[in-house]
Amino acid sequence: RAMVEWCVDRLAMECGDSASVQKRDLEKRLEEAASGGVTLPIFPPGEKVTIDITDDDFLGSGRRLEAFHREATRLGLGRYFEFNAITRIPSLLRGPEQSGQRGVRLDLIKMLTEINFREINIGLDGLCDSVLAQNRKGYTLAEAIDVNNALRKANLCPVYNVIWTTPYTTREEIMESMILYHLLPFRYHMLQQTYILGDLGTPFTNEDVVRR
Repeated sequence: RAMVEWCVDRLAMECGDSASVQKRDLEKRLEEAASGGVTLPIFPPGEKVTIDITDDDFLGSGRRLEAFHREATRLGLGRYFEFNAITRIPSLLRGPEQSGQRGVRLDLIKMLTEINFREINIGLDGLCDSVLAQNRKGYTLAEAIDVNNALRKANLCPVYNVIWTTPYTTREEIMESMILYHLLPFRYHMLQQTYILGDLGTPFTNEDVVRR
């Protein structure tokens, strides 16, 4: 709800509305416009404000996105904003407890497109299965490819921050990762080459590198 209120506040600034009663009136006008399929003339035609959601837990359980989707749809926020989000591959995978089998959460991706999300910044913990296993993230390269393809099919732009080596990555694994980087249907805007890891849940730390 806090993010929805911020969006309404941002639109109120454009309208010159500052008092809370005026913002409540704007919210009512937004809801009426959305229900009628109309866009209020707050910005010039075709212009929207971009909001980056930097909380990587936003898509973690799906409940927060569902709540935001409900309110954003009610107010038609996608008519005035475009959103980018940070997430992890497992957040876009459905676990056995949700459907009886693993798979891409197409329901979440559908909600993202419906409220005008544009770019999904994803942490990818390896470009080969052996490096993914070393990083202990609980998903396979095939599942990462499935997520990537589902996002692209929905006209969302995936951006990857990649861990493609660890202190113990072999030459063969590096070559496999480099080949994969050039051949797979990923759209990399940024490639993060991380050699030193200190993340919880991994066996690698800066000390490992110093000893080596």
